[in-house]
Amino acid sequence: MLFIARGLSQVGTSLQVIAQSLAIVSMPGGDRLVAVVAVVPTAAVVLLSGVGGSLADRFSPRAVLLSTQPMLALIALSMGVAGQAGVLGAGRLITGVVVLNLVASLGTAAWQVLISDATGGVEIRQGTTINTAALDAGLIVGAVLAAPVIAMSGSSGAFILNGASYLVTTLTVAALRGAAGSCETTVVRGERVTARHVFGRLLGTWETSAVVLTAMAAALVGTSLPVLLLLLVHQERATDGAVYGAFLGAMSAGSLVGGIVTWQHISTARRVLGEAIGLGLLVLAVACMPGTASTLVVLVPVGFLFLTLRVGVVSYVQLRAPAGGRARTVALFSLVLAGAQIIGTTGFTMLAAEIGARWSIAAAGLLLVIMVSAVLAWAARRRRPPVHPSSTSFNSDRTASSWR
Repeated sequence: MLFIARGLSQVGTSLQVIAQSLAIVSMPGGDRLVAVVAVVPTAAVVLLSGVGGSLADRFSPRAVLLSTQPMLALIALSMGVAGQAGVLGAGRLITGVVVLNLVASLGTAAWQVLISDATGGVEIRQGTTINTAALDAGLIVGAVLAAPVIAMSGSSGAFILNGASYLVTTLTVAALRGAAGSCETTVVRGERVTARHVFGRLLGTWETSAVVLTAMAAALVGTSLPVLLLLLVHQERATDGAVYGAFLGAMSAGSLVGGIVTWQHISTARRVLGEAIGLGLLVLAVACMPGTASTLVVLVPVGFLFLTLRVGVVSYVQLRAPAGGRARTVALFSLVLAGAQIIGTTGFTMLAAEIGARWSIAAAGLLLVIMVSAVLAWAARRRRPPVHPSSTSFNSDRTASSWR
């Protein structure tokens, strides 16, 4: 039930994101204004995800979500009612988006920990993959429904449906109390888990350092793609909502396939770096596609690698989190990635306003390939054992570390 509720919630979120994006990009100066709105979720993570992670460790993920989900429902429903009344102007729309994302960021770490707890704790990658697949399925449905919903009821109808979806997740999380005791995270007492402790674990070896650096590169470049696709549609197809929804749906379909195919794969540093380079090459290919159909074809494997890379990094980090600080580790890691996302989304969106969205997408893909290649070269150098005059090739082979 939890994954079904997550999928339904994502349908509402997808409807709202598409509706508000199309509304904002059509405003005067929308090409640049959409960049500001696009980084709002990430900026919210920077401001409050650490607080949310601490609350989830101090109380429980369930308690945090039972506080935030009803608030999100109220905010989205209020935006919808204001839209129906004709009083939701640009200022109120942007204010609603900001407040909605600030509240949502408090539950970011709580959701990830609750999902892993609900699937038994030890099956972190499987639980994360199923959750991500459910979200992508919801995004596909939302992308398909966006055009008819907006045509029939306007943006306000999408906001109201999103508010209703938050009520579904609220009821589902509330029902977890009697479903399984494992859904309540046990707070481990003892050594206090600090930010220094968390980063020490994440950057303690060259393998984890390589994964973190690769995740930052992917966040810097990869998360800007949905916004750049919106600008591509706006600049070349007169803001066709159906085409934009199809682009997002193609990426989500690829993610869904990725979840089905790779849900039992073991996350390793080598796999993460390889997937990141592949993602960069595919993003570069998106910029070279001449039409809508060919772009849709390439976006499917882009979504596939988005899923496998995202799940691989999250599970890799959670498995190496210190005892009693899993939610705080996820929150702090999200904070690091959020900084890269803000820089990347803002920078590439502003670049798109100057040179065009297609060239900006090409630059993003090329930069990701270059950055991950640099990390790969650095990691290969770090894993090479030191050579001493008295060492033999047998000793060198024996001391070589593995990519784990």
